[in-house]
Amino acid sequence: GINIWEYEGGYSYHGKSILIDDDLSVIGSFNMDMRSAYLDTELMLVIRSKDINKQLEEGMMEYERVSRQVLEDGTYRDPYHVEPIELTKKRQRKIFLVQHLLGWARYLF
Repeated sequence: GINIWEYEGGYSYHGKSILIDDDLSVIGSFNMDMRSAYLDTELMLVIRSKDINKQLEEGMMEYERVSRQVLEDGTYRDPYHVEPIELTKKRQRKIFLVQHLLGWARYLF
């Protein structure tokens, strides 16, 4: 199955990594949306190697230890007792403005 973790490490992390079984690793910046597919120069690298897979898993575990698992119902499982980063009112307003004023133009740029 797929596990989704919300990173609370204090700075932005934009990379994407996928582990499949113990020998297939997918690493890159592709967002799996139309913009990444047709407009941007996003990419993914697929590597078949047990050694690389193990190294990537170890790196991903470092991020997981400062993350909370997002459950299907939108709640969190927090096995590492991570303190969530507070979303300030100022940041909430910025997000709202960007989403509502520029959201319609998302695929134009």
